[in-house]
Amino acid sequence: MCVRYAAYQINRVIDLLGIKNCAELDAFKDNYNASPGQYLPIVTCQDKHTINLFKWGLISPWYKTGITAANMFNIEAAKISKRPVLRNMLKSQRCIIVTSGYYECKSTDNGQIAYHVKVKEEPFTLLAGLYEASVDKRTGERMNSFTIITTKASAALTDLRADMPLTLVGDDALYWLSEDSSVDKINELLFHDARHEIDVYEVSAGITDSRTNLPGLIVRI
Repeated sequence: MCVRYAAYQINRVIDLLGIKNCAELDAFKDNYNASPGQYLPIVTCQDKHTINLFKWGLISPWYKTGITAANMFNIEAAKISKRPVLRNMLKSQRCIIVTSGYYECKSTDNGQIAYHVKVKEEPFTLLAGLYEASVDKRTGERMNSFTIITTKASAALTDLRADMPLTLVGDDALYWLSEDSSVDKINELLFHDARHEIDVYEVSAGITDSRTNLPGLIVRI
């Protein structure tokens, strides 16, 4: 499960993903401890040249009112095929969550040890997700939200946990955002073995407190 990540200097992803509209980033400040419930930068397959700020925690589309909907921060890749609504979302409501790396924690006898995980030698770690752009029928308020897809952990992370966010690099990330992508290829990406090296290093356990948001959180210990 992914419940914390970093998102800073996001404007540098513009060239990488071919972004043409990043106006919403004017309202976004570097976030070194992004947590569920916050509005964070994503790119959707329906608007792949724009960075939007969506709320982390999918407001389930099968609920009639956004305000009482159950939020999903993560969704397991294996469960998507078992839920018709999620299968439909996979066809046309895919997104990339733009991060600078995410955090994992390990419990020990001496407390929690936190780690920062990122794609090695890349400025960004792009995570695959699903999004919902809906309207609360009672208030007319837009309820834009997203969830991060998780899959089986790579060998470098198995000592920490059994799963990890689905991370996409290069052409795989662009294909995930393409409206012309085939269902078979998208399903293949859900379960493909990691095609990239990751860098895992210990950082401050301060990331466990969502109120802490400092550049020092990403510093290697």
